Amino acid sequence: MNNLSREEQIALIYDKWQKMTITSDPMFELVMQNKEICLELINRALPNIKAKQIIQLDTQKDISIVGAEFKAKVEQSLMSTI
Repeated sequence: MNNLSREEQIALIYDKWQKMTITSDPMFELVMQNKEICLELINRALPNIKAKQIIQLDTQKDISIVGAEFKAKVEQSLMSTI
């Protein structure tokens, strides 16, 4: 990108921005940082829920880490019932 002119760099960035969707990490992160936008997305994606308020936003998590934490909690819960 260093060999490109400023205008070409801007055009390249603009093109990347236009191609982003909610599944793009930068876009997802932006949505998850704003309660109003996040609430709108939830209500559009899941219209039967009719969410009224976002109480807490959290950063994006690596699903393998979240899965491991969940598994550990389940195992700990199961062990405490034995």
